[in-house]
Amino acid sequence: MERVYGGFLLAAALGIPIELMIGRIKLLRQMLDPTISLLRPIPVTAWLPLSMIFFGLGPNAAIFLVFLGAFFPIMLNTVFGVRSVDPRLFEAAAMLGCSGSAMFRQIVLPASLPAIFNGLRLGHGFAWILIVVGEMTGVPTGLGSVIMDERNLSRTDLAIVGMIVIGVLGFATDWLIVMLNNRLLAWSPQHHE
Repeated sequence: MERVYGGFLLAAALGIPIELMIGRIKLLRQMLDPTISLLRPIPVTAWLPLSMIFFGLGPNAAIFLVFLGAFFPIMLNTVFGVRSVDPRLFEAAAMLGCSGSAMFRQIVLPASLPAIFNGLRLGHGFAWILIVVGEMTGVPTGLGSVIMDERNLSRTDLAIVGMIVIGVLGFATDWLIVMLNNRLLAWSPQHHE
C-alpha cells in the first residue's frame, strides 16, 4: 500500500498543480504539450527497464511505475477540466471584481474539480494495476510478488487471495475518493455519484 499510495499521491501532488497551470497559461501549454504528447502514449510497462536502471531492483522502481501510470490520467483530466471552464464564468467574475489568483481559486479550481476527481479515480485504478507489474519484477515483497510467486508454484488459491485483497483495497480507496468528491462538490447536484 505504501508503494501504491506513495506513487499515486506523488502523481496527484505534481500532476494537478502543473496541469492547472498548463491548462490556464497558453505559453506553458505550448512549451510542454509536445513533450507530454510524446511521453503519454508510451506504455508504462515499457518504462520498466529504465526504472530498474534508474532505481535498481526494489520498491523505488515500483513506485516510479505507479507514479507514471497515475500521472497521465490525472494530468489529462485536469487539463480537460481547466480548458472546459465556461468563458462566461470568467466574464461574470471579472464584472464582480474578481481577478488574478482569486479568479483561479474561485472559478478555475471549483469548475475543474469534477474532471480532476475523474482523473484521480482513473489514476488510482492504474496505480493498482502497475504496482502488481512493478512488484513482479524484482520486489521481493508485496501483493504483486505474492501473486507471481504463487503462480509459479501453481498455488492459484493464494494468487486469487492476492487479487481479492487488491480488489477490496482498490474499492475502498475509490469509495473514499468518491466521498471526497461528493463532499467538495456538494454545491453542484449534477456531480453526485
